[in-house]
Amino acid sequence: MECSKDVESLKTLDVTSFNTAKVKDMRALFARCSALTELDLTSFNTADVTKMTYMFQGCSALKAIDLTHFNTANVESMSDMFKGCSALEAIDLTSFNTANVEGMSGMFEGCSALKAIDLTHFNTANVAGMSKMFEGCAALERLISRLQHRKRGGHE
Repeated sequence: MECSKDVESLKTLDVTSFNTAKVKDMRALFARCSALTELDLTSFNTADVTKMTYMFQGCSALKAIDLTHFNTANVESMSDMFKGCSALEAIDLTSFNTANVEGMSGMFEGCSALKAIDLTHFNTANVAGMSKMFEGCAALERLISRLQHRKRGGHE
């Protein structure tokens, strides 16, 4: 669903009634929703999702987002997921299961207001690409992680 010109200026978007139980691909779902300041995704069922690439790319007005209920056990790609979320100050990803993720390149690129992030729960054993993961995160003061990058072919 990438945000079209018609919805780019929306500050809120009510997706609480969306049935996402059978969705496998959420690539660019909210990409370029640059005016979005609020987004309630607590009703999203992400158990079958394999792709979250560019999901929130360019959501430059979004200051916070609650993804603590996301089931990411089947996700293979999170590259550029939050790229350009320049107002994002904090994000709790401690519930993310990243065991199957192969691509994390640019995941937080351009998150210039992000001050701290805890990635200690991230399993990066299968990740092939992490380039530019924190590029442009100028305000980042605290990064808690055990990230290990495995060099091999695949998603970059």
